[in-house]
Amino acid sequence: MESNRLRNAIRLGWIPVLLAVLYVGWTFYSRHSDEADAQKRAAQKEAQAYRKTIQQAGGESLKINSFYVNPGVASKGSKILLCYSVVNATKVRIEPNGPEIHPSLSYCAEATPKSSTTYILTAEDDQGNSVSAEAKVTLN
Repeated sequence: MESNRLRNAIRLGWIPVLLAVLYVGWTFYSRHSDEADAQKRAAQKEAQAYRKTIQQAGGESLKINSFYVNPGVASKGSKILLCYSVVNATKVRIEPNGPEIHPSLSYCAEATPKSSTTYILTAEDDQGNSVSAEAKVTLN
């Protein structure tokens, strides 16, 4: 009789072990799934922030965000700043007789105009597209 009880206990002993294995397996799967979901959400949030940054910087097309002279009225022989912001440009130039410049989201170059001048900023991309903007300085 004692041996029958022992056999029955051994036969039924696998049930709690199986339940424990299933619980541990479910716990690991659940945690793995939650971690994968969190990583996916983080990647989506990062991609959204990247798209927002690109849009704030002017999008994916060639664009002059700003071009201005500081000060707009100056004395003859004084230095002025030609400030600009371009997006997606590979080359930029300022005419007439502008300083050598490079594409930038924010840059100011010095110039010393000899007379009142309207400067033209031209930005070009690698597909041959170009855009231009004007800024005027008046000498008194």
